[in-house]
Amino acid sequence: MAVNDNARLRQLVSDYYHGLITPDSYRQQRADLLDNIGAQVDEQSDTITNRRKPTEAEVSPAEESAKPRPAVPESASGKKRGVIIASIIAGIVVVGFVVATQMFELGTAPGSGAEAPVSQSTLARGDALIDEFLSRKDWSDDSLSNFLLAWGALDDDQRQLAYEGRRFRVLTNVLHRRIREETALDSTPGGGRLDALKDFAVTLGAPYRESLAPAGDEMSQEEVVVVEQIENPSASEASEDDAVSALIEDTKEEPASIAAETPPAEEAKQAIEKARPAVDDPCPAEIANTRRPYCQDVLSNGSTGPALVVLPTGSFEMGNAGVDAESPAHRVEIAYHVAMSRFEITVDEYAEYCDATNLLCPDSTWGGDYPVVSVSWDDAVAYTDWLSETTGFSYRLPSEAEWEFAARAGTQSPYSFGDTITPSAARSSVNGLVESPLPLSDRTVNRNPFRLYHMSGNIREWTLDAWYPSYENTHNDGSAREKNSEDSRAVRGGSYSDPGDKLRSAAREPLDRSHRDTMTGFRVVREVLPTTP
Repeated sequence: MAVNDNARLRQLVSDYYHGLITPDSYRQQRADLLDNIGAQVDEQSDTITNRRKPTEAEVSPAEESAKPRPAVPESASGKKRGVIIASIIAGIVVVGFVVATQMFELGTAPGSGAEAPVSQSTLARGDALIDEFLSRKDWSDDSLSNFLLAWGALDDDQRQLAYEGRRFRVLTNVLHRRIREETALDSTPGGGRLDALKDFAVTLGAPYRESLAPAGDEMSQEEVVVVEQIENPSASEASEDDAVSALIEDTKEEPASIAAETPPAEEAKQAIEKARPAVDDPCPAEIANTRRPYCQDVLSNGSTGPALVVLPTGSFEMGNAGVDAESPAHRVEIAYHVAMSRFEITVDEYAEYCDATNLLCPDSTWGGDYPVVSVSWDDAVAYTDWLSETTGFSYRLPSEAEWEFAARAGTQSPYSFGDTITPSAARSSVNGLVESPLPLSDRTVNRNPFRLYHMSGNIREWTLDAWYPSYENTHNDGSAREKNSEDSRAVRGGSYSDPGDKLRSAAREPLDRSHRDTMTGFRVVREVLPTTP
């Protein structure tokens, strides 16, 4: 029975990471399973009393043999002995599994020589797991499975820190490189090793897409530095400039006379500057089709504005012929680049605007990194005006066409993720009543192919367009439609409390521009300077 529970625990972790069960259900089922395993182990073995780790005091063979044994009828002794042996073996398997999980949670592994967990003052636990995994260079199925178990044991804050860190980017790049190598070596489509690596990437939240693979497979400067620090911990005390300089010094092929004229640290900085787009705009159009199309502007107070994604250009079929408000379906060409915020504007981001303009912010229903809600269309427009003034770049709300283009992200299915809403696809009430959105720090819902979060569900979002009951006489160039006599505005995306139909990429509904509620917020777009010929 314990072995079956062990298999169920592994399956439970897999189901959670593939979005088949909700986080609350996962935590409850995991707790129930572990309690059940612990109870069985306690019943089956006198020497195991804690399901989390072995006891400090081990029972000696002499003490074990001295224990009184209940009388067993001769006719049943053989059968009973087999049951006892099977139970002990099952208990050992379970304890080994739990201990292995704990060791991975602490960033240690058998035979690694590490006797203490990684110091939390120098590395977040998620970074420690990545370091330990990369340093072992073990890509076997067991190693991948154990890493995912340990990763799943992290709390949301720890995973968020790791997702945003350099080490996760390195892990993603190294993993994708291995997938490309395996693809080149594996002449049989659907090879088991290749499938295991791709499944690992999806479960980790770093799916591999062949269309986004770089032309070459050389390690980036960032990867070289981080991997060097992982494999040579003593070097991690050096500054990043020194580490980069040392690596460039070791690998450069320039004449010695030139190298002598340029200090290594300065050379490293020059190399980094050359890699940057030769434009003043922090969000240049050139990064739209790269693997890292991310950027941020700096506010006048020195802090950073909303995290942005520079979107590609393209055309798409807008609307849905089966719904009056979404008809007629028509082709729209987005021939220009914009940068759209990766998330909805948060309470904290909106609070900066309130502080700078001496306005009273709406009461925060939830925490600071949750989407700001209870804001009207006019409130949202005023925020974009302030962003434009404080950054020097032009911000606004997205037009309906821009919003749907970003939500579809190259797809024509009802949702960017397909036809079915799972808990990891959108925050909604489709799979059970939900009473709050997710914060920016919660990544249990996947981003769409344009790397944008919550384009379906979470909160519905204001657009720049006035509401019209259909797409008759609409624009096909992505621009917004002017206000009508009713002066209502179009909202998109659906909210955490909505059914699936309102979460579709084409779905739209009207709200009065002065309306405020806890299901409605907004995201922004920032205009991108045209590419210099």
